[in-house]
Order: sequence, then structure tokens, then C-alpha cells
Amino acid sequence: MLRSHKFGAKIRKLVVAALKAKKALYECPACGKTKVTRKSFAVWNCKSCEAQFAGGAYIFKSEAGEISSRLIGDYQKL
Repeated sequence: MLRSHKFGAKIRKLVVAALKAKKALYECPACGKTKVTRKSFAVWNCKSCEAQFAGGAYIFKSEAGEISSRLIGDYQKL
């Protein structure tokens, strides 16, 4: 995709990593199977139980999403 000399190696490696994460299968929080795929921008769909989730653009759970879910869990314990 970015095989031109115009782009640096670091950018090409970041693009390859993002595309691999986009195509990977993730574990479904609802049914526990590894069947979650990207449907569209930040929308993820489980092929097993047909549940839909909101997540990151290229990865199922973004860093900000993980931090916010951890904080919500901490506040619920109080």
C-alpha cells in the first residue's frame, strides 16, 4: 500500500499494524467466542450472537475505552 519512497518506514509500520488490528478477530463480551469483526467505522459485530458493539476505529477496545470502563467499575464499587 505505502511502498513508495515518499513515506518513512515508521509510518508504513504503523499503517500495517493498524490494518492487521482491523482485520483481526476479537473475543465477544456477550457470548465469549472469538467472532467479533469490524462492521464499519467504530462499529463491531459478533458473527455468532449478532451482538453489536461500539469500539475503536481500528481496534475493538481502544485505550480510552478500557480506562473509562475501569473507572466506571471502580465508581460502581463505591
